[in-house]
Parts: sequence; C-alpha cells; structure tokens
Amino acid sequence: MRPRYLVAVTQDEALLGVIKARLRATSAACEDGRIILERSGLLVFVVGPGVSELGHDGALIGTVFMRGSAAAVTLDQADQQAAVASRGGSLIRRCWGGYVAVLSDAEAGSVHILRAPLGDLACYWTSIQGMILFASDVSLMRAAGMPSPSIDSAALARHLAAEDIRRPKTCLAQVKELPGGERITVQAGRFEQETLWSPWIFAAPDRQLHDAEEAARRVRDSALHCVGARAADFGHILLKLSGGLDSSIVFACLHHSNRPFTAVTLVTHDPSGDERSHAGAVARSVGVELVERYRDPSRVVLERSAAARLPRPTARSFTQETARIAAEVASETGSEAIFDGGGGDNIFCSLQSARPAADCLMSEAGRSFFWRTAESIAQLAQTSLWAVARRAWMMKWRRSPAYPWPLDLRFLSAEARAELEGATNHPWLVAPTGSLPGKAAHVALIAAAQSVAEGFDMELALPTFSPLISQPLVEASLQVPSWLWFEAGRNRAIARRAFAGRLPDATLQRRSKGAPDCFIADLFEANRPTIRAMLTAGVLSDLGLLDVEALSQALDDRAPVRGHDFLRIMQLVDTEAWVRCWS
Repeated sequence: MRPRYLVAVTQDEALLGVIKARLRATSAACEDGRIILERSGLLVFVVGPGVSELGHDGALIGTVFMRGSAAAVTLDQADQQAAVASRGGSLIRRCWGGYVAVLSDAEAGSVHILRAPLGDLACYWTSIQGMILFASDVSLMRAAGMPSPSIDSAALARHLAAEDIRRPKTCLAQVKELPGGERITVQAGRFEQETLWSPWIFAAPDRQLHDAEEAARRVRDSALHCVGARAADFGHILLKLSGGLDSSIVFACLHHSNRPFTAVTLVTHDPSGDERSHAGAVARSVGVELVERYRDPSRVVLERSAAARLPRPTARSFTQETARIAAEVASETGSEAIFDGGGGDNIFCSLQSARPAADCLMSEAGRSFFWRTAESIAQLAQTSLWAVARRAWMMKWRRSPAYPWPLDLRFLSAEARAELEGATNHPWLVAPTGSLPGKAAHVALIAAAQSVAEGFDMELALPTFSPLISQPLVEASLQVPSWLWFEAGRNRAIARRAFAGRLPDATLQRRSKGAPDCFIADLFEANRPTIRAMLTAGVLSDLGLLDVEALSQALDDRAPVRGHDFLRIMQLVDTEAWVRCWS
C-alpha cells in the first residue's frame, strides 16, 4: 500500500484549524490517518506507512532508496541536513524512488514541495480560498474542502489526441499535477516551479557510453538494483509475465534478488493472445511457478472505470480482467505486491524509425555503425535498407532533432480539434541544441513512460509496480547511444545483451510479442449496443468532443473487426466511463 497524504499551505491559521477538523472528522482520513507536521502556515496529514522526518521542519513521504542500497532506507542525519540545505535537490542526486518531500523554511516563510523523478507517488495540487493543497489523490483534497471538481473539456480533448503526454494540467479543471523531478516553492501565497531533473542531462553527448559491453553492464546492474530494491519490501510478489522481453527481464531480476515470487500469465482463446509457451520457457528456466489464467470478456463492465478516482482517464476497461485475476492469484499465493514489465519498450528504446541511423551519420562515434543500424531498422520496419538510409540522410541534412509527437484525431469533433493547441507541449520534447534525432525519439519514449509509472490509484490496497521505470535504470539507458540499441534486426539490443545467460536464448531473440488486441476486439464485438449508447448519447457527446456521425458509421459496419479503429473506439468508451464518474 502506498501512503496517501495531504499538505495544506496557507497564511490563515484559522483556515488550517478548519482543515485539521475536517480531516479528523471525515471517513476519507481512515483509521490510521494522522497529522505528522504542523507549523505556522503548514499542515501535513498522512494515511498509511512510509513517512520519515526531514530535519525538524520537513517530512519525506513514500519509499526512498539510496543509490546502491538493497532496500528502502530512512535518511540519516547528514542526508537530512543535505536535503534541507539544498531544498530537496540532494535527494534527486543521491536517492530515487516514489517519494514527495515537504520542507518548511520558517525564516524565509516558504514551503518547498519536491516530487521524485519518475516517482509513482502522485502529487496533485489546487489553490482554493487563499490556500494551496497538495495531495496524493483527489479524495483527500475533497476531504479538506475542495469543491467537487468539474471536467475541463479542452484538457480532455488534448488528452484524447495525445494520451501519453503527461501534462501538468489534468482533465479536472481545478486539479494540476506536479511532474516528477520538479519542485514548487510557496511563499506569501505565491508559488514558483523549478525543474531539477530532466532526461536530457543523461542524454547529453558527453555522457554517452560507446562501448556496448560497458553499456550492457550498466543497464544490467541498474535493472538488478532497481527491481531488487523494490522487491525487498515485500514477503512475496506476483509478477505478470507475458513472455515478452521486458517482463522477462523483471523475472530475471526478481530471481537474482532471491525474493519469493510467483509468475502469472494471462491467456486469450485467440492464439495471438496466448503466450504460455514463451512465459513457460522463462519460468521453467529457473523452476519458478507459473500460473495460467484465461481472460473472460463477460466479466468486463464497460460502464465501470478503474480510473474513477483519478483526474485523468488513464485506465482501460480490458485491464479489469487483468486486475481481477492478479488480485485472485495474489490472494492464493500470499503476494503483497504486483510487478510488471510496463515501460520496458520505452526505457530500452524500442523504435522503428530511421532516427538512430541518422544519429550514426551525425556522430563521429556512430559512423561505423550506420549500415548495421539501418539494416536492423529496415528489418524491424519491414522496409528496404535504401529507404531507411535515404530517410536518415534527409534527417542529417535537415539537422533538426525535434520529435513531432503524433496526434490521434480519429472520431474527434471539429470543436475538439479546435482545442488541441499545446496538446503535445512537454519540456522533454524540446531537444537542446546539438542533440541527435534518435536520442530525441528515445527521450520522447521516456516522456510517454510517465503515463505508465504515474497512473496508479493511491487508494488501492494491493500496490502495482512497473520497476523498470526507475530513475537509475532510466539514467543508465539514456547514456546508451541510440544505434547500440539495434543489432541483427532487433531493437532493445543492449537489454538483450545485458541479460544473456540469465534468460532463455529464445526469449532474448524474440522479435514479436503478443498483445491484448484480440481480447479488446472480443469486448468490442460483444458490446456494440452498449458502446453505441455510451458514445452517441453520452457525456462526451454532450460536451461536443466526438464526431458522432463517424462513430455511428464505424459501429454500423458489421464486418469482422479489422484495422485499429476499434482500439480507438474502446479508448473513447473508457473515457466516457471515466467522465461519468465526475459528471
């Protein structure tokens, strides 16, 4: 269970007293809710474990690992003093994990709130009645007195067009989010926001590891450290093992850590969603128990949103079966947490673009890798070597590393499309001068991984972790030149090299992997009337965000499911379910 927290900052001491009374009275406070810090202008309330002091006037909420530590730690006095002196900056340099730091500076009359880079402990905030609230979840904000939030239709349109771009502005009008690696300073009712961590620090040309063996060692050591440290807090873990490379790497790391765990693989009746042979080969390689369970489409309720308490529609309906089965197997095995390989494609640079080949042309260290890289990309993209080479040369002469994030405009109304300015604004997509296009694409993938790492419901009793999305592993991976991630027609080559000998060769050599698309197609076919009712006469339609005519035409097509439009329609259904929770 992750901790939940609320931080209230205001100069009105009477208002703080009101907040304190509300938190003590509300059922949202839970039995173990408690005030851990109370200073002039500041109140910190926490529910659950994972809280420690940060000097005399600060608190560290969540899970903190020192670099190289085998388990979560409590900072000693010297590290606390360093954190206070640096207003939290030393934490980013020396630590990692899922934490939020609160630091009060009585002399300056300021409060600093810092969120861990890529941390999975949320930090939402709002300003009401001369007070600023920071919290792990909207429920605690409401318990403290925030009025019921309303849908921001423009923000929702931008989310639908680019759902993997994590913006500070959420889809609720009153709620913002503090991005990981950033710090807000509140002073005299005003606030200043600063960026303390960026992937571009580690993607810089002078920090690249040009030796493939050294790069693989760094990636392997970081993965073993991050997964092992995350696992150390739990007596037994359940791993969702698909049989693909990323979840298999988490498997190898858990085995190395000597923590007890069980693997579960989810199966569909369609062969394209049956990965039992691959998952079984991984599990049998070291004698770990593998549980096999079928997904049942009849148990999915499209009107129910797993993101009901979140300020964005980040959950998909098909994951209801994943969550149900995982909870069931976790109960059977006594598992205290669920791990998965989420974000591995992003971290390990799973691209099918000519950009890494362009990096070879634009970097002296990469020139000898050009044809090898171009050939690998051509095989991945199922195109010709000359097409990739030509595209790479065009990128070289254009010399702009900028990565243009694609917008998905399908089934959006003209009104929704008019609201899309800034939909792809993200500081990590702004490449520094001298950057390479392949590296810019890798950083864009890291930006998208934020939506995986930060999309958890803080109120869930059984926590889920995607341990590959951890600061030390991301930093190590960003120091690998883009061309080293491609070899012999495969991407993620450094990750494959890193775990050679720890996973079956067949797993390391895989180029394809299963996907839940066939299960989603089953849901689509079985629920056409429900889908039509939800989308043509629902809240999204009332908000003017959908092209109802285009949707009706797509839903009227009774031919077997083909293409990818059904995936988009199901995303809209999931968004409709979420919107109804807040309407």
